[in-house]
Amino acid sequence: MNWRERAVWLIAILSLGVSLMWVPGSFLVRKDQRDFADPILEVRERLAANYVDEISKDQLDRQFADAAIAGMLQPLDPYTQFFPPVEAEQFQRLMTGNFKGIGVQLGLTPDGEIQVVTPMDDSPALEAGLVPGDVILSAGGTKLQGLKFDDVRTFIAGPEGTSVELLIRKSDGSEVKKSVVRRNIVSPTLFGLFRNSDGSQNFWLDTETKIAYIRITQFTPETAEHLQDEILKLRSLDMKSLVLDLRFNPGGELAEAVAMSNLFIDQGVIVRTRGLHRAEQTYSVDSGKTLPFFPVALLINSSSASASEIVAGALAEHRRATLVGERTFGKGSVQEPMAMPKGAMLKMTVAHYYLPSGRLLHRKPDSTEWGVDPQIVVTLDPQQTEAVLNYWSQSQIFYSREQAATRPATTRPVDSQLESARQVLVAEMLLRK
Repeated sequence: MNWRERAVWLIAILSLGVSLMWVPGSFLVRKDQRDFADPILEVRERLAANYVDEISKDQLDRQFADAAIAGMLQPLDPYTQFFPPVEAEQFQRLMTGNFKGIGVQLGLTPDGEIQVVTPMDDSPALEAGLVPGDVILSAGGTKLQGLKFDDVRTFIAGPEGTSVELLIRKSDGSEVKKSVVRRNIVSPTLFGLFRNSDGSQNFWLDTETKIAYIRITQFTPETAEHLQDEILKLRSLDMKSLVLDLRFNPGGELAEAVAMSNLFIDQGVIVRTRGLHRAEQTYSVDSGKTLPFFPVALLINSSSASASEIVAGALAEHRRATLVGERTFGKGSVQEPMAMPKGAMLKMTVAHYYLPSGRLLHRKPDSTEWGVDPQIVVTLDPQQTEAVLNYWSQSQIFYSREQAATRPATTRPVDSQLESARQVLVAEMLLRK
């Protein structure tokens, strides 16, 4: 097989979904595949033979492959994406909430230095004594100032069990070296209103009426299980009702959305999926996994998407929660990750989500109805939204016992959506007495 035939075969693979015939000892490529590939290969051949400067054939092939894939995906929805090997690995970490590193959230100082926002719970960074405000000057001998965050990550993260030497500038100006051993880090997805002085989450919105508050930032493996554990702890402390906050939650795993809905709904359908090449699948309640009843108010906004919309829609249609806030984003499509050669990945939209009523969650270009509508509409203006997001960030900074006394006070801003949810639950509890 000459290079031209091999290249035609490569294009046939890139075109995705075509049927191939196997003949012992060779591949036969359909005529329509050759018609597709021939003009591209002809351009490649003429460039290699006639271009004014020397061209690397490897570079041409890489650029051709990238351009061919980008061209095929361009007319499709924005959620169908191709990830080269490095980006594929980053995407997998994002979806699972797991990564190998030291467990620290980073930010930038006004001078472009890399600063510790907070070490994460039970992390090597915390154990090594990193504290909010520390500036990481270098990692493994490489100066970090001026680097992009993705580049900084490559120097600080690394294989589990390996160590990285950090040069840290403390708040008093002194510089210290810390050798931190990397390990597997699981990003938390459940948060309370703020941290207690011992670093634990405070899940109480109103201690007098026993209203709890749990904010979920993403649906990663075990998120539903962790939510169940926290609710059971709160129930043992006489929790009467719950605000479940899914604002700004971009979604995650379908299985976790189903499992979370199952904690509140005792029977019926949670969600359905179907697509042109995918048979309809129905996800129903397993009644043995439902928690005892308590009133729930669920917060949503225009940035609540995907798995968040499944949970909100299921609880609303089963009349298991009162939804407060704004209509959700309308990202009701199912992406299936597909392994590609050399560690790359194709994430392809294969189906759409439908609520128990049959409502399509996804917002199409001509849609007038999409996502999930709240029963009680409450909006925040941009300034109020920014204040709430800033509070979330500041209230989750981890301070050690030694720092607890000097922790700056954080005043909870006006959050009319959260206050409306609290009022809904107070009224419902009074009605149930």
